[in-house]
Amino acid sequence: MPFGYFNAYAHAATRNDLDLIVHTGDYLYEYGLGVYPSKEQSLAGRLVAPDHEMIALADYRLRYASYRKDPNLQRLHQLFPMIAMWDDHEFTNDAPKTGAQNHDSNEGDWAVRKRAAPSGKSGHSSASWAVSNLRRRQVTGLIPTHLRSSSFA
Repeated sequence: MPFGYFNAYAHAATRNDLDLIVHTGDYLYEYGLGVYPSKEQSLAGRLVAPDHEMIALADYRLRYASYRKDPNLQRLHQLFPMIAMWDDHEFTNDAPKTGAQNHDSNEGDWAVRKRAAPSGKSGHSSASWAVSNLRRRQVTGLIPTHLRSSSFA
C-alpha cells in the first residue's frame, strides 16, 4: 500500500465483462514500514499494520486487514470472486521450503511462520474454505494449476 493506490482494481471494478478476477501474486508485501518501499518512496497516508515485518499469525491478519481497507480493493472484492495466487511475498521474500531471503534466525522458526501466513489470509477471506483447501499445497511449495468449481444454487 505505501507504494501507491489500487487504481487497477478501481478500473477492473468498472468493467461489466468480467466474471472472475485472477490475481497472480504480490497481493501484499511482508516488509515493515520504510523498508519496501523506502521512507522516501512511500506515499503519505498509505500505512499498513503492523509497522514491522509480518512474522506471526497476528501480523499476517493485521496486514490483510490493512490492505482490505482500501476502497478500490473492497469494491473489487464486492463485485467479483477472486482467485489470488500466492507467491513469495505472501509469506516472505524468496521463500523456498527451507527458509527465506529475509527470514532471520531472530524471527523464530521458519516452519511456524510458513504455517502462519496462509492462516492469516483465511482469517480475512470471503472464501476461507478455498484457502484452507489450498493451504496444504502452498505450505509444501506446490502451486495449484487447476481449480474446480461447482454450481451453487
